[in-house]
Amino acid sequence: MLAQLYALLTAADKILIVTLIVLSLALMSLFKLHEQPGGYAEIKSGAKIIGNYSLAKDTTFAIQGQLSTMVIEIKSGKIRVVHSDCPQKICIKTGWIKNSGQIIACVPNRVVIMIVNSRKENFLDVVTQ
Repeated sequence: MLAQLYALLTAADKILIVTLIVLSLALMSLFKLHEQPGGYAEIKSGAKIIGNYSLAKDTTFAIQGQLSTMVIEIKSGKIRVVHSDCPQKICIKTGWIKNSGQIIACVPNRVVIMIVNSRKENFLDVVTQ
C-alpha cells in the first residue's frame, strides 16, 4: 500500500515533502534555543496571588485551593504538583515545568502556577485601538 502511494509521487512532491520536514525540524530547534528558564513561579488562586516562589531553592509546600490542599514541589529549577484531590488530576499529569510562560492549572481548585522570567521585562502582547 505504501509502495503504491510512493510510486504516485512525482519528483517535485518528494522535494516538497523533504523540504517541509527539514524546515519543521529547523524551526523546532530554533524555538528550543529561545526558551528561557524562569526565575520564579507565581501561584494564583482565583485572581489573588498566593505567592512568588524562587525556582533556585528546592522545597516542598502545601497551598489551599478551593477544593482541597495541593502539595507543590520545587526541585532543580523546576516545579510540579505532587498531590491534589481534583477528579482528573490534570495538574499532576502536567509534570515538571521550568521555562518562562509555562503553566500548570488546576481548574477545580482554581489554582494556576505560572513560570515567570526573573527579569521583569515590560513588553506588549497586543496593542489595540
